[in-house]
Amino acid sequence: MIEAEIQAMLEVMRHAVLADGQVHQKEIEILKRVSKSLGVEITPESENKSLHSLEEIFSKIKNKEMRAQALIMSLEIVSASGEVREAERSFLRKACELSGLSDEDTEKFIKIAENIAQTKAELYSLLNKSL
Repeated sequence: MIEAEIQAMLEVMRHAVLADGQVHQKEIEILKRVSKSLGVEITPESENKSLHSLEEIFSKIKNKEMRAQALIMSLEIVSASGEVREAERSFLRKACELSGLSDEDTEKFIKIAENIAQTKAELYSLLNKSL
């Protein structure tokens, strides 16, 4: 059971990577780091595997902690580029809805993602300027 939930969580993360139609290297690095920490190898074949719908994926994640982790890792991925695009906001809204978050908490979650992205963008700018 836990193996299926881990695979589903990683698939949610793959949706996050693809949400805005642009795949950023930082997003892939996060996905690979998390999958490795869970003992799952991401291969080119698994990266190109077609995705199930978010509804189907979230129906496989019964454990609340695993759902929370899927949301947190998705937030990390969509904020990795230093900007949260509208398609990524839509993805986060849907993922939060499927996880059972209220509309109010969903909007707070998205605002947190935007704040993290802005902070990352400022850090990247500062480091690129200074190093």
